[in-house]
Amino acid sequence: EAAAPGAKPPPPKPAPWKPAPKAAPAPWKPAPKPAAPAWKPQPPQPPHGGAFNCDNGIDKWDSEWSDQKKAFCCNTRHIGCEAKASKIQQPPPFQCFVKRDKWMFSWTDAKKARCCSIVECKVPGGHYRCNVDYANWRSWTPPHKGFCCDTQKVACEAPAPQPAAKPWQRQPALKPKPWQPKPKPTPWPQEPLPKPWQQEPSEGDTGVPQCQRGEAPCPAQWLTAPFGGWFCRDTHGCVPFKAGQPSCGDFCSIGHTPVTTTTTSTYPGMGTRLFCWSLCRVGYEMDIARFQAQKGIGIFGCDESAVLGFGHGQLAVTPRGPVATVFVPSVPVGRSKDGTAGNSLQFMKAWDAIKADGRWNRADWTVKVDPDAVILADRMRIHLHQWTHGNVYVRNCDKPMAEGTMMFGALEAVTKTAMGTYFANAARCEHEVPWQQWGEDLFMMRCLDHIGVGNVGDFGIIQDGVCKGVWCGSNSAAAFHPMKSVGAWQNCWNQAVKAR
Repeated sequence: EAAAPGAKPPPPKPAPWKPAPKAAPAPWKPAPKPAAPAWKPQPPQPPHGGAFNCDNGIDKWDSEWSDQKKAFCCNTRHIGCEAKASKIQQPPPFQCFVKRDKWMFSWTDAKKARCCSIVECKVPGGHYRCNVDYANWRSWTPPHKGFCCDTQKVACEAPAPQPAAKPWQRQPALKPKPWQPKPKPTPWPQEPLPKPWQQEPSEGDTGVPQCQRGEAPCPAQWLTAPFGGWFCRDTHGCVPFKAGQPSCGDFCSIGHTPVTTTTTSTYPGMGTRLFCWSLCRVGYEMDIARFQAQKGIGIFGCDESAVLGFGHGQLAVTPRGPVATVFVPSVPVGRSKDGTAGNSLQFMKAWDAIKADGRWNRADWTVKVDPDAVILADRMRIHLHQWTHGNVYVRNCDKPMAEGTMMFGALEAVTKTAMGTYFANAARCEHEVPWQQWGEDLFMMRCLDHIGVGNVGDFGIIQDGVCKGVWCGSNSAAAFHPMKSVGAWQNCWNQAVKAR
């Protein structure tokens, strides 16, 4: 209908409702994942969350460490790593600064040979070892070489050769001018004429020929003093009269050397009888024994001496006659609990041979000496005579050890009474003492203790590198060890004799 004039138009009707069109769904995509970190191998964790001790057992890491410990120590310390196949064999990874202050006793022979060419191996007292890694002595430090050259005449650098002067560098000899008088030759200084006592031995002297003038580098006052001495040509050593005649094979006298009842006991212990013996293997040990026999020194300076060997034969021909070895049967030798030779059974056989030989019964002391040990019989008597009549043996090393003081095997000194006690009770020791894992010196010491033999301590009787170190210049020690060649043995002997 038409709207009346003047009326308001009606409000517009709302449009019918329609839902908003939905947006088309986007194609589905998975949410991106965070990138995974690059994988790195983690070192194996030690048990219980602790850390492996990579210094413990480093010498035997390849055979005793677990795979877990090898991997841990290789990743963290770069040690204990399995070597890759290579044509060049790598040296074992020794830690040369671990236990360096105890290298002499705690390092293995392989570690000594390796590390002593890298670091300085000093023995107590500021001295160097001259027989460790000797094949590589040119790589030693200058102080090391200098010490060994001065004290043992080894590792000596040859002086650089001086280049010869070229012909044009030579200065022509100056000819005197015609107006200059010829110079008179300088008279050669005349040696003083020998004194009467230098010509022939005086009445009552020993009759030992006098040394040639200038032959002996001994004190000049011996010529004018009340008593002189002797010069040992074998060793170039001087022996004063108060020490008694030397035991070397070739010697001459200097000054007045009378034979009287007041000079037959000129040092303590003179007259103490020694029976000295060594068990030697073929090689440098037998060579050292042969050298001693030929010179009449070492164990052959004792009143009785014997060399035991694993065969029958002649050791040497000496001015006193041929010297034959005493046979002892060979038995297998293992390793002792200390890592040394487990040779107790071998030396039981050796002591049996000494008993059968019988010479021990003619001496006050029986002294077993290692072949590489230097001994001076006169000093040995001085050390031993005060206990001659006891039932004792001598302990000779007092370095800190679990066993306490020890009788080290380089020198085993036993009185005649104690030897008789041992020979009468040796079977008891064999069955009652746990010797199977011992070295021979520990066996002998424990056996003597077990059967009631007493002991005395003399810790200055030997300079031993296995104990506290060795210095051949000592003027009081009676033995020095070890000297593993004839040259080293002779050099040490010479130093010891000159120290008198």
